[in-house]
Amino acid sequence: MEEQSSPRVSLAEGAIILIVMLLIMGVSVIKLALAPEIPILLVIFLLICWAKARKISWSSVNDGIVNGIQTGIIPIFIFIFNWNPN
Repeated sequence: MEEQSSPRVSLAEGAIILIVMLLIMGVSVIKLALAPEIPILLVIFLLICWAKARKISWSSVNDGIVNGIQTGIIPIFIFIFNWNPN
């Protein structure tokens, strides 16, 4: 049971995963009127399960999460600080 150190995902597989993620989040928030945190956590859980099924190492998954947060945190703060509720 050897884990991959450098994961390779095909374009088709990546597109299918993205579409499933968007469908889960869209249907959950719009159709089922759930709070957005619930479908986001569900999608993260499903992605972790998918990565383990593909035998991708946890360090690679963790590096991807950290890289995504580092890339997205600045626009999030810009959005928060520029938000005007009036």
